[in-house]
Amino acid sequence: MISTASIRTGIVCLGLSATLVTACGATAAPPTSPGAESSSGSTSSAAAAASAAPSPKVVSGKVDVGGHSLYYACFGEGSPTVILEHGLGGDLGEWGAVLPAISGRTRACGYDRVNVRGSDSVDGPRTVADSVADLHALLAKASIPGPYVFVGFSWGGLVDQLYARTYPKDTVGLVLVDSNHPDEARTYWAHLTPAQVEADKKETAGPNPEHVDIIKSFDLVRAAPAMPDVPLVVVTHTVPDPAQWPAGWDAATFDKLQSQLQADLVKLTSKGSQVFAARAGHDIPNEAPEAVSAAILKVLDAAGK
Repeated sequence: MISTASIRTGIVCLGLSATLVTACGATAAPPTSPGAESSSGSTSSAAAAASAAPSPKVVSGKVDVGGHSLYYACFGEGSPTVILEHGLGGDLGEWGAVLPAISGRTRACGYDRVNVRGSDSVDGPRTVADSVADLHALLAKASIPGPYVFVGFSWGGLVDQLYARTYPKDTVGLVLVDSNHPDEARTYWAHLTPAQVEADKKETAGPNPEHVDIIKSFDLVRAAPAMPDVPLVVVTHTVPDPAQWPAGWDAATFDKLQSQLQADLVKLTSKGSQVFAARAGHDIPNEAPEAVSAAILKVLDAAGK
């Protein structure tokens, strides 16, 4: 059961089951200083967008986080720092249209996880806990001070959920943009036949761009400590994609389950709310960046910063 949901660059999210269809992120070149060229030889759209922001300060580099290095870039100045977490197989460039509004208000930083083109490749399976450990090391070694508002798109939202649960004192707010829910696999499987469940488990265990063990990652987030009670905004798509569901899966049923899971994320804190990105499919950071920017600014206001 292979999802054929396309990401922005035309790459197809293959090897991912429907339980992970919302984990495919858009891909763009990693940002560098405005006007500079990325490693691919083209100027980053994120850097170009940020260059038009009120604050022109840009800091970027590559930092060793323990045997491998991660590429990061920060735009603007201020506190708290907004940390942008990309979708599975995407990179920090997918935030290019969101950066101007945020970097004019405070510091906004993004980075590429391992096995993403701006950062190093790592062999062997990874989990969401590995991503959290990498991010924690990056923030320390790159001297990116807290407190933090974490903004996670798709699979990045799951990374942010675990980070906030692991380091609650560092977290003052969350924005989850069409984020994965740790219960989604077992929620979907409850509505499938045994044969469909086995097929989906096999597909989910297949290769993905970041070598992530999907099911183990869901388990780790469910077993983590409680979420800190911080301001939270869940941003949800409004344009369904029937092609995301494998043949034999009733689209109406699974669209409804997906909506319920998004609503359930709001309950992670007592300060949660949900907004719907008008006329946007899953790729909200590019299709409705104003909805994401508004959600981040709302959380910054609620955090009193």
